[in-house]
Amino acid sequence: MLRFGTCRSIRCIWSGLALRHPSRALSSAQLASAESFLNGTSSAYIEEMYESWLKDSSSVHKSWDSHFSLVLAGARPGNAYHSPHSPVIPSLSMPPPETRQSVKDHLSVQAVIRAYQVRGHLVARLDPLNISNVVRDTSHSPTPGHHMLGGKDFEFIERNRDRVFQLPQLTWIGGDNEASLPLVEIIDRLERVYCSNIGIEFMFINDREKCDFIRKQFESPHAGTLSKDEKRTLMARLIRSTKFYDYATSSFLCSL
Repeated sequence: MLRFGTCRSIRCIWSGLALRHPSRALSSAQLASAESFLNGTSSAYIEEMYESWLKDSSSVHKSWDSHFSLVLAGARPGNAYHSPHSPVIPSLSMPPPETRQSVKDHLSVQAVIRAYQVRGHLVARLDPLNISNVVRDTSHSPTPGHHMLGGKDFEFIERNRDRVFQLPQLTWIGGDNEASLPLVEIIDRLERVYCSNIGIEFMFINDREKCDFIRKQFESPHAGTLSKDEKRTLMARLIRSTKFYDYATSSFLCSL
């Protein structure tokens, strides 16, 4: 607890009050007992605050402003200090159950989307000849993407298949025009992006801008769609690259 030193200015105020009102006069011991901060080693600090308050009352804390004002108004020692009013903080009421459930459902949709982004490459169809003998039978699944989901996610999808959800910022499956989609359509688009013939593994990258770039390139509704001219150009470049490799391997076998 801080103990402030003797303040000559404050004492002079109470001395003047004692001369005008003898019944209010107190001895030094009584004064020190009533106002404990008048004793100690901080008299210079109190003196400086009082002089600053005389020039500008807003230059000191509200508690000292109240104290000095009450002393000048004639308050007896021990009754001059009043703590400033504490700000009233309004009580925060809980949202209704419907709102809490809606937020929970949207978070579940985000979890499903992230599951595809993180683990979709593990079930992508990268073996068209089925050489590895991996059985991936989805004919008995009532919903697409069942192999990517846990039990709770699967139950959530079954209950909300046709419900429309707002798409979060962590996906581009809606493109620039669609801000919300039915849940079954969200699953279908994620299935086509992450579980088809291309495996995309990128969520280990720590740079968010790079992850967003990859997401946009693969998740956009028309990603990978090529015109006839683009297909011809791509075919010509593949043929040229293949022929150059054949020429290089036959002419510079030792170097390769």
